[in-house]
Amino acid sequence: MKSLIKMSQAVAAASLLFISATAVAVPITTLYSTGVDDSGAPLSLGANEQHYEIVAGSPSIFTPVVTSNSAYMPSNASSSWISLPSGLSSATYQTTFDLTGFDVSSASLDLKIAVDNTMTDVLINGASTGFSIAIGYPAFQSWSNLTVSSKFLAGVNTLQFFAVNSGGPGAFRVEASGNAAAVSEPGAGVLFGLGLMGLAMTRKRKA
Repeated sequence: MKSLIKMSQAVAAASLLFISATAVAVPITTLYSTGVDDSGAPLSLGANEQHYEIVAGSPSIFTPVVTSNSAYMPSNASSSWISLPSGLSSATYQTTFDLTGFDVSSASLDLKIAVDNTMTDVLINGASTGFSIAIGYPAFQSWSNLTVSSKFLAGVNTLQFFAVNSGGPGAFRVEASGNAAAVSEPGAGVLFGLGLMGLAMTRKRKA
């Protein structure tokens, strides 16, 4: 009996180790940078943005377009600037990504953000990150970095970027990447444990 209990404990421990070993962080493929298509390739100048929308004013939702300005740091193969519609002094840029099948407690986002002119906050699922970018040339000539590692939901998540334009053209840009561990299939760990137990019992009979 004692040997059976010890065997069960060993199998349980091995199963947990198996599940932990398979929980490897992988990219969140539904999280996109600005100015790219579904494959991550850059959109052409003037093309409609595909993954971010502007929630502000009337009508309530605008589709930004890819833009450029000689005063901004140049767009590249990873991201492009998207425009603020003429006449708006502020806007909320919004995007979503899906964590279905991921362990939300393991998720982490790395965001490189630039804006013309300022950013007052970034929200994850309605919760403030406390992030801001002050007015000035660095706001659109260099990156400001933000890491998000909490407030995630199982399923669809929403990122909102609160931008303010102090006059002239307005634009926003983000290079976004993220990782999370895929949720392990419970059956895989159970089958692994049962296999270990069967092997142990076979060896015991032979002994």
